[in-house]
Amino acid sequence: MRCQYIATYIAREIALPAESTPVRLYADSGEGIEATLTADPSELLKAADRGAAIINLMLRGVFGSPDPRDVEVKLAERMESIAEDRSKAAAGAPFLIVQVTLNVEPDFSGAHADQPDYSVYWDAIDKDRIRATARRSAEEVVAAAIVASTGHLRYDRVGESIYLVGDDERVVYSISARMNAPSLTVRSFASELPTLMRTYVPALRRNAQSDLGTVLVLLRASVDGQTEHLRAFISAWSALEIFTNKVFKEYETLWFQELAKGIAPRQQLVARVRDVMQGKYRLRDEFAVISSLLAPADADADIGEFVGLKKRRDELSHGGILDEADLPVHRTIALVRKYLRLHLGRP
Repeated sequence: MRCQYIATYIAREIALPAESTPVRLYADSGEGIEATLTADPSELLKAADRGAAIINLMLRGVFGSPDPRDVEVKLAERMESIAEDRSKAAAGAPFLIVQVTLNVEPDFSGAHADQPDYSVYWDAIDKDRIRATARRSAEEVVAAAIVASTGHLRYDRVGESIYLVGDDERVVYSISARMNAPSLTVRSFASELPTLMRTYVPALRRNAQSDLGTVLVLLRASVDGQTEHLRAFISAWSALEIFTNKVFKEYETLWFQELAKGIAPRQQLVARVRDVMQGKYRLRDEFAVISSLLAPADADADIGEFVGLKKRRDELSHGGILDEADLPVHRTIALVRKYLRLHLGRP
């Protein structure tokens, strides 16, 4: 049966007119992933909001009412309240809605209640397992949006919802016995973003399965508005450091190939240098090799930026007293994003 996971993010620092139609940033029916930027997510989140409202009303005992119309009226009121709270939290910013579709085998043997448009079952699916799988895919999509964008972005996750959809499009909600409710708890819009997303989402998903998964998670954490400034800087720097370590060997090989081109004596010397340098590179040296190949025109400036950012991180590690507000979060994110884009864009 089709299982729908929906993650909702407030896309701060992106301007999208309130009257504009939703912008589909990415869609892959084979992977079951779709990402949409919208000023008004009400229609996309209708089923998710109803699920959150059902749990809220169940906690209040409303579903004990003998009159189903009373339930539906209260349900509509609660859904309206959820949408209003979400809109206030966004303060005019648009929403990024990431939908991940999975196939699952639900257990419909437990207690349930049927309404005209939906059903509610107890423990029909393992939401924790589904969330662990689907959330990673959603975070990869957000990482791709960060890489594809310009400016100092924030993507604050403000909601998650999981529900089932039958072949007849009937929605089935699974309520856990633990009663965990879904966690619903200036600017320019890049017109090329949907095009770039079609490039970066598949590339990031391929890399996430191998070496860059941690980089993507840290990059996503660094732009979450709920992350304090210090933690955001540490996350961004860690993403940059891990990225450098992970891809260095690939670029070291290319670098030595460039040095050795065409001259036999030079090839012998380069081979000797490579043997001597084995395991002796500092982090700065690794980044210098990567930047000299991916952005030769910017290498000197980027290496200087890298050294400066590392100095700030080292000061933190050694107990230095720093003003959190002065930490170079955006500069660090910009450097990670730049080299991820260059690395993923290589043929």
